[in-house]
Amino acid sequence: LGEYVAAAVAGSLTLEDALYLVGERAKLMQSMERGAMAALSVSREELDALISLCEERSIRIDIAAHNHSSHFTVSGTSDAIHS
Repeated sequence: LGEYVAAAVAGSLTLEDALYLVGERAKLMQSMERGAMAALSVSREELDALISLCEERSIRIDIAAHNHSSHFTVSGTSDAIHS
């Protein structure tokens, strides 16, 4: 939301346009399936193997962040992450 505030303060968006966009963003977010994230301490090879295993089982997870050589965050639907 900070981007909308910054754009409005900078004069790139009117306050009304910024509020409209915030409302539309909220509607889009509410229409999405509930998601989750998990922090993993694994090697890249282990993570790739996990992602492949999930794909074989039709479970989709994605790498959301690579924080360190062995620290990753994965994201997906709540069901996928809890699987």
